[in-house]
Amino acid sequence: MYENAFTPKAAWRTALRTFDFNGRSTRTELLCFWLFSIILQMIIGQLLMVLDIAQGTMFSSPALAALSLITFIPTPALVVRRFHDEDKTGWWGLLLLPPTIWKIWKGSTPSLEFDPIRILCALIGIGALVLLLWKPTEGPNHYGDDPRLDPAGASYTAE
Repeated sequence: MYENAFTPKAAWRTALRTFDFNGRSTRTELLCFWLFSIILQMIIGQLLMVLDIAQGTMFSSPALAALSLITFIPTPALVVRRFHDEDKTGWWGLLLLPPTIWKIWKGSTPSLEFDPIRILCALIGIGALVLLLWKPTEGPNHYGDDPRLDPAGASYTAE
């Protein structure tokens, strides 16, 4: 029986394993962490903007940048564990480096001009996302036991 609960507990488990590059993580754990990070950033961002408007300050931009950094910190270890779940080396996670650097360097300003580097980075990012969501290895692999199996060791069935 698989343990694939889409709960805040799965996102919290990722936060607790921030610097743990060993073992495996499920697709559910990855999606829960991303979803709860986005929701947290949206809620806190809205509250900061309301406070900025009420007080006439510009505090929300640096605070949101700090929050984005805090929610990004567990991501490298999660990506490595996610590739381990597919029985791939964690070095595949370096595929996400060029799009991330390009996004930070260029920002999110939309542009209508043709930019081949932006297109290439987008394609690399889409490819890496597909790999992150790829079907995992069933059962144990080089990086550990199947994290989808419940601790009681119930029968094994396909996802």
